[in-house]
Amino acid sequence: MTLAEFNSKYVYKSDYDKFGTRLDIWEVIKPKNGLYVGDCESYCLTVQSLIPELRKADLYYCRIHGNGHCILVKDGYVLDCNCRNWMKIDEYTSVYKMTSLQKYWKIAILYKRVVRKLYKLFKGK
Repeated sequence: MTLAEFNSKYVYKSDYDKFGTRLDIWEVIKPKNGLYVGDCESYCLTVQSLIPELRKADLYYCRIHGNGHCILVKDGYVLDCNCRNWMKIDEYTSVYKMTSLQKYWKIAILYKRVVRKLYKLFKGK
């Protein structure tokens, strides 16, 4: 799958709207009715999973317009569910008013995935 193909089938939906919880649910999206529905973390994890050349991109936490957000960063370029194409980090920062950039460490990602699994077990999904 290419990034363009994935983007044509991606629909943004917040974790609250999708799962009915304020928890931050991290998942690799499974398509439903041909669409990939999820939030910013799910977008990043899913494109990394489906597109081999994106596996080397790093996950970062930032704030855009004052809200927490997940992006992929590689070689000075940013990709996320907003722009959906690689943008130079300076351009991205200007367009989306990005502040506070912090790399997600693998242990943080593992923790979020464990929390998601426990949530699904608890909710019986």
